[in-house]
Amino acid sequence: MTLYRVRDTVFLVNCLTAGKRSAVVAALVEGVSINATCRMTVANHTVLNLLRDIGCACAAYHNVHVRNLRVRRVQADEIWSFVYGKDKNLTLEQVQSGLGSVWTWKAIDADTKLVISYTLGDRGADTAKVFMQDVASRINSRIQLTTDGHRVYAEAVEDAFGSEIDYVGMRRFTRLTNGFSKKVENHGHMVALYFMHYNFCRVHKTLRVIPAMEAGLSDHIWDIEGLIQLLRGKTA
Repeated sequence: MTLYRVRDTVFLVNCLTAGKRSAVVAALVEGVSINATCRMTVANHTVLNLLRDIGCACAAYHNVHVRNLRVRRVQADEIWSFVYGKDKNLTLEQVQSGLGSVWTWKAIDADTKLVISYTLGDRGADTAKVFMQDVASRINSRIQLTTDGHRVYAEAVEDAFGSEIDYVGMRRFTRLTNGFSKKVENHGHMVALYFMHYNFCRVHKTLRVIPAMEAGLSDHIWDIEGLIQLLRGKTA
């Protein structure tokens, strides 16, 4: 086992070959389940450890580098998924422990297609406020914000932006697929990895570059090994 430090967080990385690490991460970002990834690559605990480490590294990189954005139009939405099981199939105790429905709130730059911000939580007002505060902290221009009609947005948007925003609550854009996990921690790590891969690795069909290049955050397309370099505190 080898320890690598990414800023203030220490990650424990299994001593996998570069090929094995790349195979695991490539499978995960394409939506392959944990169990199927294990059958194709390595043992279950090894995949989960790698997902945890790279998920944390991706979240840390996004938090530091996706900031000071010049944005004109932002679209926000919430994606429903669930952890362990759907609410109707769980006991009250399981739901109260954090299992069941989980919502991923995301904000996308309508022009560059960059995922600006994402937050996991319920669909209530408190999560909306945390999400909108994070969106506002990453943008340094006046924007037009479009959301669906979910009523908790109105107060959250006002608290985060004040009058420095043009807000329309009506549009719902295409949802991104997250699947589901057995533990909320795994779900969070997978979301962080997915959005990092979406922003920095996946070429947008219309733009023909990655969103991070269109937004001026990168000068090249990252590959899977570039993501893995984050575990060593390096960038692609």
